[in-house]
Amino acid sequence: MKKACPLLVLLVLMMPFAMAQTGEFEVSGKIIGLTNATTSGEISLVNTLPVKFSYVTIKDLKFFDESGEEVNGFKIEFQESIIKSWSPGEKKVLMYTLSSGNVTPGLYTLYLFMWGFTEDNKLYLLRAYVPVEVMDRPIIFKEAISLIKDRPHSKIALTGDSIVVYSHVVNIANEKIKLQAKAELIDPTGETVVSRQETVFLNPGDNLVRFELQIPDPAPQGRYEVKYTLTYDRGTYEYSESYWVELGIGLADLSVEKTNALQGEKNKAYLIVSSERDTILNVSWKVYDVKGALLSENETEVSVVPGSNIIGIPLPTAYPGTNKFIVKVFYKGVLIGEKSGEYLVVGYPSLLARAENSTLHITVLNPNSFQLQGLLIYRISWENGNLVKETRELKIPPGNMSLKINLKGEGRYSYDIVLQILNREFRVSGEGFVQPKPSSPTLTQEKTTTTLTTSKTEEQHWTTTSTFSPTTTTFKAGTLGTKWLVIVAILAVVVLAGVSVYYALERSPKRRRRARKKPKRKSPLGRVK
Repeated sequence: MKKACPLLVLLVLMMPFAMAQTGEFEVSGKIIGLTNATTSGEISLVNTLPVKFSYVTIKDLKFFDESGEEVNGFKIEFQESIIKSWSPGEKKVLMYTLSSGNVTPGLYTLYLFMWGFTEDNKLYLLRAYVPVEVMDRPIIFKEAISLIKDRPHSKIALTGDSIVVYSHVVNIANEKIKLQAKAELIDPTGETVVSRQETVFLNPGDNLVRFELQIPDPAPQGRYEVKYTLTYDRGTYEYSESYWVELGIGLADLSVEKTNALQGEKNKAYLIVSSERDTILNVSWKVYDVKGALLSENETEVSVVPGSNIIGIPLPTAYPGTNKFIVKVFYKGVLIGEKSGEYLVVGYPSLLARAENSTLHITVLNPNSFQLQGLLIYRISWENGNLVKETRELKIPPGNMSLKINLKGEGRYSYDIVLQILNREFRVSGEGFVQPKPSSPTLTQEKTTTTLTTSKTEEQHWTTTSTFSPTTTTFKAGTLGTKWLVIVAILAVVVLAGVSVYYALERSPKRRRRARKKPKRKSPLGRVK
């Protein structure tokens, strides 16, 4: 009987366990251990049973290696060994402290055995299998991340933008660890243009190491590299990422308002500039003639906004001929782009006039390399009231063209000359004087000479002008002997002329007119007796 009592007591004590239900909790996370060091952290357990527990208590735990063999050398403590009020599907966080002895780094499993009591005092035997990772280094480097601060989803950065690089670093030790952190920005030539470096003391648990690198503005366009390095006495972590960097401004197109412009007329070139920022640009342009000689040079500052911008720049039209120009756009001294174009300036002709006695000289200068066509109108007003007016069509070749107008009149006159061309009028006025012809006080023989003056540009429809200039020869008797000689000479000339006429008449045949007999008329009826 005495021997049966202890057995009966044991059966009574085991009856609750025989009647208890079992279950397994889901585990989230893992326990991190460090060889010969103490680590701390947290894991999560999820109540996967359709039962609400008043409380759950941890009754036992064991460590096993990957082959299932139990391993000694671990000591773990949970901040709370009794968890109260655990509803179905609820996640509870368990804080732990793990002391790892001289164990081999690797993967292990922690077996947790727990009792769970429901609100009606029913017992559940619960278990959980927690993964354990033992390391020989205290720092865990999570994957680093870099991004453009104002455009986190883009890989194209603008000069002046900031690139942020950071990483999550876990210190699994229970003490601070010294770390050297460095971030660099390297340009397309391999030169470091921005560098940041600092010493960081990592607290136990999670840490964030962050740098911000601002791209120089301006900077050459191209592919830049971000390098990020974390170093401590037991290891190094390196990260790199590349970004395309550009100014964000482009010269898209150029056009000329008037490809053919009149001299002095307003003309412009228009630039289309695309921009991704609000900024100020410097625009410079030079204008050359066809021989490459510099005609003008200008520059200006313009403001642009994000999007397309149209910029107008004035072009000079003071120089006839083909004008070529080059436009350059700069951003903070960096050349954005350049465009070139050309336009033709049609020059107005010059009109000159000069009076020289009875001749009026007109000169028309065509500064262009092509022929011009216009209308010349001149008006001559004499002091005696006479008026001369004429209109001529002109085809003016390149260079100088001259025209002479020979005047028929004497005395003072005024002239008014108008050239109508290219929808404009050019006028020149003046006065002149024609010397009167000399008088003949004695015996005078007039000899008239006709001079024909034709412009060299007759094929351009210049009219032909004829000038008649009288020339008078005068003889004067100085002494009596001279007078007789003159009289004798005149008589001799008269006698000789008379004899010549007489012989000419004698030698010419005389024409006598013969009388023609009239024919006898015959009657158609015959002879009437």
